[in-house]
Formats: sequence, structure tokens, C-alpha cells
Amino acid sequence: MKKFINIKLLFVGLIIAMAIFSACEDDEKNLGNPPRLFRPVMNDVSSGMTWIKVVWDKYKGVEAYQLQISTDSFKTVLRDVTTDKTEYIFEDLDYDTTYQLRIKSLGTDIFSDWYVMENVKTADYPTKLITPTATDVIDVAVRVMWTPSELVYTRLDVFKEDLLVKTVPLSEKDNLACQKIITDLMPEQTYVIKIYAGDEYCGKKTYTTTTSENFGENTVDLRSLSEEASRAVITQNFVDSIHALYSEGVTVVLMGGYTYEISTVLISHNIRFTTGLSLRGKAMMAINGNFGISSAADKPTIRFDKIFFTEGTQTGKRKTDSNYGGTYVFNINQSGANARKIELNYCDIKYKRGVIRMQTTSQIDSVTINNCVMDSIGGYGVVNNGHDAAYIGDIVVVNSTIAHADKVLVGGKALGVNSVTMQNVTTCYAPANKDSYFLDYNKNPVPGGIVLKNCLFGAGQDTTNGVRGMRSACQNILVSGCYRTSDLIWYVPEGTTEPANPINDLIQLNVTTDELFRDPRHSDFTVTHELIVNKIGDPRWW
Repeated sequence: MKKFINIKLLFVGLIIAMAIFSACEDDEKNLGNPPRLFRPVMNDVSSGMTWIKVVWDKYKGVEAYQLQISTDSFKTVLRDVTTDKTEYIFEDLDYDTTYQLRIKSLGTDIFSDWYVMENVKTADYPTKLITPTATDVIDVAVRVMWTPSELVYTRLDVFKEDLLVKTVPLSEKDNLACQKIITDLMPEQTYVIKIYAGDEYCGKKTYTTTTSENFGENTVDLRSLSEEASRAVITQNFVDSIHALYSEGVTVVLMGGYTYEISTVLISHNIRFTTGLSLRGKAMMAINGNFGISSAADKPTIRFDKIFFTEGTQTGKRKTDSNYGGTYVFNINQSGANARKIELNYCDIKYKRGVIRMQTTSQIDSVTINNCVMDSIGGYGVVNNGHDAAYIGDIVVVNSTIAHADKVLVGGKALGVNSVTMQNVTTCYAPANKDSYFLDYNKNPVPGGIVLKNCLFGAGQDTTNGVRGMRSACQNILVSGCYRTSDLIWYVPEGTTEPANPINDLIQLNVTTDELFRDPRHSDFTVTHELIVNKIGDPRWW
């Protein structure tokens, strides 16, 4: 009986299941086609300089795929393509550009949602432009440089926030120099500069200009003058007029790379000459005479920053003339011409009979020479107050180079100087011979002392007979951490065995001048010696 009941129940269950299956099959038939296709997914996206390749999977029921590309999130569609493949390459795109891609499936009367791929970037052109450094930018200009190639560049386009600011044509001269300075920019701004050969884009670099210098209210800025007008602008009348206008003191700003011709100019009030921010180097002063101090001066402070003092332009004032044409940076020859301070900072001084000469009754409280290179200096040396009535309080020479100088520091017998400090100074081919000295303060007591610290002495000009070092009545001389090359020879008078007037306590290196310096005869005093680098001599050569 139980067996019969179980068979009956099984039969009933089978009938119910068949009925359910039949009902489901009828429902499916009544559903029709799906309202939308599966959205395709980009599973591989790659890019190069001007192309982007997209790969996706194939989906059932899809007859084709629609792709679009944009750079503004599809506000503008740059290209719209349809393909029945599962990959596509967008070609002839822009270099270094961010694109957006999207794709959807297409069927018969149906389609999928868009699948969006954001921020696919093409590579930039392998440019020959050189990445700028701090020396290539100032407040209102940048220097664009590139490595030589067979390309002939025709223009530079300057962009700021994607807007074209200016187009700068490139000449044959620019192409030979492989650089171009772009001016009239704004301080503290970021620019993108693109270079072209014809209409062909050849890469870009980003430049950020610096903050402008603040010279204060009492400033005369000569940078607006043309190069030709700049040559003759610094005259006695010009200096007198700005002294009258700014009796408490004035800063005169010069254009880097321009030449300013100087005859004889007397200074009576505080004044500073400086090169403004520049990509063309220092302003050049072609000295046909000298600067001086007026006898009516009210003890001015006189300062020169970042100036290149070079040979004169007039006949008889050239570097090839005797005594370099008898020119000086300063020649103080008016009795009673006194100054509080003379400063030379970051200057280059070449082809001068002397740098600072005092040849009459006068007084300077202090002379500071900082970060300067003095080369080809004649018989009056770097600082010479050889007149017995001329007095300098304190002389400081620091982080500087003195080369090819007949003399260095010379003082008078009576007043002379109060103190001399030379620190981290490199000298070479100085002084001239056995009749010349590094420091000549004969019978002058130099009461504040003489300090030579961390200085480096190369050969004198006479490596056969030798040169003289120092003479002074000073009782307070300190020589510390100073070195000399093996070919710096002290003069030994005939009939004696000991050097006359050496600089004592210099540590001798077992190398010659040519071995120590990279190219001393051409004034390249770069050093690699482990005892010298980062410690001794002018730091510019480390």
C-alpha cells in the first residue's frame, strides 16, 4: 500500500514540474529582445607620440563598436569612428596631449551605454631643447637653448596658460648659436615655449620667471636705453645731476651685456652701480680714464656690484698699450678726497695699471673686495696707497682671484693702513719679479694686523729668479691654512742663501702651477687636489 502511494506522489510531482517548466518557457518567449547591449570595457590602452591604441573584448549580439576621442570631456568630439573589430588606433594626434576616449556597443536597433576612459596622454616630441636651469631665467626674460642638429628652427611660440603670448622668429644666427633670449615677459609667471622647424612641432620646455629685484626708491634705471645710447651715458654731468637729485645716495642699474664708456668721473655722494638681472652677463665699463673722489665729497660709500671693468675704447687706452693705457678703476688724485667705504662685489677687473690708487692726501675708512677676479694688473697693483699722506683703515680681500698682476697690495711708509685681511684668495703669476711684492708695507706697522687665511699661491711671473713675498714693520702677522705650489720661488739676493722677504708659514704642495690648475696660462684656476677643494683659495675654482 505504501509503495503505491509513493509512486502516485512521484507521478504528481513530475506533472507539476513539467507544468512549471512549460510556464517559464512561455514567459521567455513573451520577453522579446533585451533593451540594451553589454557595455564594452577597454582592457588595453597604449600610446606613443602621436597615436593611441585601444583593445576591448568581443560581446555577443554586438554588430559594431562606436569610438570617440576628445580633449575637453566630449564637449567637442575630435573623431567619431565605427568598427566591427576589437581594436582601433587613433593616429596623427598631437604630441604631449591628454585625451579622453569612450566606446559603446552597437546592435540591430539597440546599443550599450558609453564606457569612458579618462586622461590618456600621448608622449612628447623627443626635443633637442635643453631643460632650463636657474641661470636661464630672470624676472622678465628667459634663455632658450638647444643642442645642435640638422634641423633648422624657424620660430618659438610662447604660451601662458595655453594662450599664445608671442611668436619669436629664429634667424640663421640664432640657429648657429643654438640659443635665443626671449624678453618682455612678466615676473613670477610660468611659460611653455614650443619650438618649430617650419610648421613642424619639435618639442617644448617650461620656464618660470623670477621675482624682480627691489633697488629701493632712490634708483636710476638705465636699462631702458638702447645699447648705443648707453655707451656715453655715464659722464660727470650725469653723476652730478643724480647726486643733486638723490643727495642721500642713489643706485644706478645697468643692462647686462652693454658697454658703458668711462672717461674721468668724480664721485661726491653715496652711489652704487650694479648690473640688473641679466642673461647676457655683467654690464661692462670700458675705462678710458678712471673713477675718482671729489675733494668736496662728504665721505661717500661707493659700491660696484657685478661690473666687468675692461680695456678702454680710445686710442692709447687699449690692453695692448703700455701700462694698459694708464687706466684705473679708482685713481684718487684730489687732495682731501675722502671716502667712508669702497666696495667691489662680484666684479671682473682686467687690463688696468692699478685697481685702486691713492696718490695724494686722502683717507678711505675701508676697502672691501669680495668675489672678484682681477687679471692683468700693472705696476700699481690691486690697492696702492703708496703716497705717505694717503691712509686706508682696513683692507679686506675675500673669495677672490688675483692673476697676472705685477704687484698686489702696496702701502706708504707713514700712514699706510690699519689692517689687511686676505681670506680664500687664489693668486697666480703675481707679483712680477724680484723687485715686486705681494704685500709691501715697508716700515708701516699695520697696527690692526695682517691676516692671510686659506689662501692659495701659484707661481710668480718670474720662476727663475723668483719674487718677493711680504715686507712690513707689522708685529701681528697671522698666516693660517695657506698653500703654495712648488714653483713659487722666493728671490734669494746674490751672495746670500736665504730668501728675501718670503711669506712664511705657507705649506708647500708637491705640484707645480701647471699641475695644480686646469689651465692657469688662460686664467682657468680650477682645482681637483684633495687638500685644496672646498677649503683653500677662491671657492669659484672648486
